[in-house]
Amino acid sequence: MSRINDLLAMYRELHDNRRAEIARLKDQLLDLEEPLQEIENEIKATVLEAGESAEHLGVKATYRSGYDRVSYDSKALDGYAAAHPEVLAFRKATQCRPSVSVKVT
Repeated sequence: MSRINDLLAMYRELHDNRRAEIARLKDQLLDLEEPLQEIENEIKATVLEAGESAEHLGVKATYRSGYDRVSYDSKALDGYAAAHPEVLAFRKATQCRPSVSVKVT
């Protein structure tokens, strides 16, 4: 029984050490979140202003130009669109602003 107690004690110590290390690393990661978010926001604003994608050191900021999104009220137009051109009266257009995505490869 002594051997199992020793093993359980070793397991407990390693487990507790691992939990403490995970908590320490978690705090470090949380400390990085705010500066990373600030830099990402600045990258997005800069790329939006430039109107073109950028890539450097394995980090890519992809520019996506704005466009008008068109959708239809499907309940009002179901079965009607094919036979009646006046369906355009139900047309709804939504403008989609330019956007930027940031990826690290």
